[in-house]
Amino acid sequence: MNRLQFEAKLSTFRSLSTLPAVMAEVLRVCDDPDASLAELGEVIIRDVALSTRILKIVNSPFYGRAQQVSSVRNAVMTLGASKVKALALSLSLYDLSTKIGTRIDLKDFWRHSLNVACVAELIANRIAPNLAEEAFICGSIHDIGVLVLDNFYPREYGKVLQSIAGGEDMISIEKQILEIDHAAAGEMLGRVWNFPDRYCVAMARHHDVFDLNDNTAENRLPQIVNLADKLATFTIESNAAQRHSVLSNKEVLASNLGLSNTDLKEIEYSALSRLLETSQYLDVDVGTTAELLQQATNQLYALYSYTEQLYRELVQTRQQLDEEKLQRVALESLQAIVATFSHYLNNAVASISGRTQLLEMSMNNGQVDDPDGILAKSLAVYEKNAEQITAVIEKLKKVTVFKTAIYHDNTKIIDFEKEARLSTLALEEAALTKAPTPAE
Repeated sequence: MNRLQFEAKLSTFRSLSTLPAVMAEVLRVCDDPDASLAELGEVIIRDVALSTRILKIVNSPFYGRAQQVSSVRNAVMTLGASKVKALALSLSLYDLSTKIGTRIDLKDFWRHSLNVACVAELIANRIAPNLAEEAFICGSIHDIGVLVLDNFYPREYGKVLQSIAGGEDMISIEKQILEIDHAAAGEMLGRVWNFPDRYCVAMARHHDVFDLNDNTAENRLPQIVNLADKLATFTIESNAAQRHSVLSNKEVLASNLGLSNTDLKEIEYSALSRLLETSQYLDVDVGTTAELLQQATNQLYALYSYTEQLYRELVQTRQQLDEEKLQRVALESLQAIVATFSHYLNNAVASISGRTQLLEMSMNNGQVDDPDGILAKSLAVYEKNAEQITAVIEKLKKVTVFKTAIYHDNTKIIDFEKEARLSTLALEEAALTKAPTPAE
């Protein structure tokens, strides 16, 4: 299998060979500088289901309108062409994904896709507001190639999924087994659907490694989606290979886009609330509040398991290598630990804060019944965990002095290991405890 074979198969796949007519017309009208909002409204009206959902969205609490909008034409006037295009395309692809036979859990898939879309929109709002809607669209569609590859080549992609679960890099293993990866597959599908070239490029390059100081206009949207994919809390590729790829290019992308560490933290902090709001008004199932809390706990535990592995490798290296080699490897390992902890524990703090907000919103809105105060107590536990994480981060920052230390005594490494483990013990216990559900 290769790109040519995939393209040939794609052209004969009836449900994917053409974009639904209304969606194709929406794209055409929105990209036509001479088209009017009234014309866009006429296109939307042709699709009853889409018209109903657009009206539901414009009247949702998210937009906070004092008066109800009762006509599609007024809804289009209220939202604007760019927002209507983003909503219409996202809704269309969500509906289409439910018709594509796949083993991929669609709830997980769209939780990740909308998470990336929301983060991409938040990034664009800071650096290029005119790209916000397109950033949201590209975030929503960036992984559509995963579903198509799994549908076209179920046996081979089953091997891909097994390899990913075993720790292999997603893009590398796709190329090895299929000779094509999901980014390229998504790009080709976008071109078959006559998506704008900038959308196709963003899909194709959302896993690329960009050079520092790449500030070209044509690479801005691809880099926004690429960084959003790395900042997203929820992933469909959760393993060590993915974690290393996140660390490898994140700082370069942030620098190229002109984002500071403070910007990144604020974006990550806002992303979870934005995801919940967006999934609600789009009526896309990304899971309940309790499910999101449970997944957060699982992710924290996975993080601690990963760092335990780093510690074990460090100790094994200390036992096997002579003092000169130990000094070099220990320094590299400690720096890797500091970078990994700082990135993921900061993300964990943002995740815990975000989920605390989700839980509070659900309790305040009456969506979660908490007669015994179990969930309220959980908030206190999560807040305490966040404080402990912050304390660990501060401790890790002090490890940077090891860069110039001379290792006359190897016990310094072990001392740090014991100290850090004591700091994370409470977190690991909390991660192993199942998050309470509304029913409990």
